[in-house]
Amino acid sequence: VMGYGYRRENWPQMCFNGAKSWQLGWYRDKTIEIENPSTISRRSIYLSFFGDYPSVSTRSSQTDGVLLKIGDFHMIYNLQKGI
Repeated sequence: VMGYGYRRENWPQMCFNGAKSWQLGWYRDKTIEIENPSTISRRSIYLSFFGDYPSVSTRSSQTDGVLLKIGDFHMIYNLQKGI
């Protein structure tokens, strides 16, 4: 289950999950995948809030994204902000 919405005020609205987002193909053009982390050198990666997806830079698909997969781990930046 990816998330559950509550119909009350001052309660969590929804939880978005990086693994499910990857599996569903969301944000496909702004994802970064590192298959074998032990074979890469140190580098900077800029992970933006998924709600800012339309405005995320596409200057490099290897450093700028909204969804990151390193080996079997999925990461997404969730910000307490409306979409």
